[in-house]
Amino acid sequence: MTDQVVVSYSELDAYRQCPLKHQLAYVQRWTRPAQPGGALARGSLWHAVMETHYRALADRQTRERVYQRGLDAVIRPLINPLLSDGSGHRTEDQELIAWIYDGYVEAYDMDAQWLPLYVEEKFEVPLPDAFGRDSRYRLKLRVDLIVLDIQTNCVWIVDHKSGAALPTQMALEIDDQFGLYQWAINRLAGSGQIDLGGRPIMGTIHNAAKTKQNVGDKPGGRGKPQSLDQRFHRTFMNRTAAELENLAYDAYCAAYNAYPPKSKTRPIYSSPDPRTCSWKCDFKEAHVAARTSGDIVDAVQRFGFVQDFTRH
Repeated sequence: MTDQVVVSYSELDAYRQCPLKHQLAYVQRWTRPAQPGGALARGSLWHAVMETHYRALADRQTRERVYQRGLDAVIRPLINPLLSDGSGHRTEDQELIAWIYDGYVEAYDMDAQWLPLYVEEKFEVPLPDAFGRDSRYRLKLRVDLIVLDIQTNCVWIVDHKSGAALPTQMALEIDDQFGLYQWAINRLAGSGQIDLGGRPIMGTIHNAAKTKQNVGDKPGGRGKPQSLDQRFHRTFMNRTAAELENLAYDAYCAAYNAYPPKSKTRPIYSSPDPRTCSWKCDFKEAHVAARTSGDIVDAVQRFGFVQDFTRH
C-alpha cells in the first residue's frame, strides 16, 4: 500500500483523549523540551537504566560473570555513567533514579528466572479492519523487554513504568496498551517476523517503580522508609484471544478517525476535561489562551513550543 499510515499507541491514546491535542502533537508536531525534574525526564532516564540493565543480562557471557561476581561488580559500572557526570556529581533526577535502581536490584536482583530475548526493540504490524484484513493503518511499537521464563518455558512482554504512585488494578485493566502489545507480538511471532522458539506468550508484566520518596527515604531523613513492596510491583496480565482481536480493531477505528480517507475528512475539535487536561496535556494553557485570540499556532509558540518533524 502506498498510502500507509503508521501510528503508535501513544498517538492513538492522544487522539482518544482530545483530537486537538493529537493535531498539535502528532500532525503539526509541536513539542517542548522535557524539563529536569519532570515526569517525562525521569521516565526517560529510568528507561535508559532499565535498557542498559537488561541488555547486559541478555548477553550470555555477561550473565555468567554476574553469577560469579554479582551485579554490583558487573552491571553497576555500566549503569553509573547514566547516573553521574563522570566526576561523581549527580542532578536531582540522577539522585532519584539511583535510589530507585538500588531498590530495584535489592527487590529483583538479576531476575535469574528471566532470559531476555528482546530489549527495547521496535516493531510494526498492520491493524485489522472490520473484516479482519490488513488495513493501511500500521501500529508501530517499541517494546521495553520480552523475556523467557526459564522455569515455565513461557514468554512474557515486560513494560517498565515509573510514577509517583503505583497504579491500581482497575487502572491497568482499563489501559489497553498492554493487550495491544500482546496482540502485536502474537501476530509477529505467528508470521515468523520474530523468533520466540514456538513458545506461547503468556501475557504482559507491568513492571512499576515508584518515584515519590517519603522523608524517611532520604539520607538523614527522620521517619520510616518505604518498604520494597511499597516501592515496586509487578502485575501479570493476560487477555483472551477475543479480547486481543477487539483491542486491535478498536485501535484501527481510532487510527481511521484520526486519519480518515481524504473524502471523509472531519473537523478537528477539542475535548476539555479538567481531570485529563490537568495532568495529561501540555497544551492546556495555550488552548485556553487561543480561545481569546483564535490563533492556536500563535498560542503554542508563545508558550514555548517548537515544531520538530524529526521525532515520532
